[in-house]
Amino acid sequence: MGELIGQTMQKQTSLYLELGGPGGLGSLNIERTCSQRKSVQFAYRIGLSSFPIDRNNGIVVVIPVGIHGIAGQAPHFMDVSVGQVISFTTKGKFHFLGTSAIGYRHQKTEKPVFFRLSYTPLISYLLTYQYQHWAGLTIGYTFLK
Repeated sequence: MGELIGQTMQKQTSLYLELGGPGGLGSLNIERTCSQRKSVQFAYRIGLSSFPIDRNNGIVVVIPVGIHGIAGQAPHFMDVSVGQVISFTTKGKFHFLGTSAIGYRHQKTEKPVFFRLSYTPLISYLLTYQYQHWAGLTIGYTFLK
């Protein structure tokens, strides 16, 4: 990713595990670079998480989606994102949360493994407004060409 900032962009795909973050307790995500504007790359992500809640709600399935802006010079990047979290339970309850994030991404140009630490607040906005402080820790793998 580092060699892409300021040069011709090559689309890359990454797979990562995120502890915390918009996926709740943890999620498996796929990210794909899709655009570049000056010195910022943009990527979209979709993830999946699931965990039991209680007898009344059953199991919840969480799907975080978002757009990331990634700027910097290898191996140090700032990673900023906005997104939506869609969750539903096996008992038929749906919930939507807005999310944003700002974090540090460490990714060397020649190495496929990267790390990210982010502040990822969750924002409930449908019935009542709630702002929950949250964080995420990511380890990922970028499929280099």
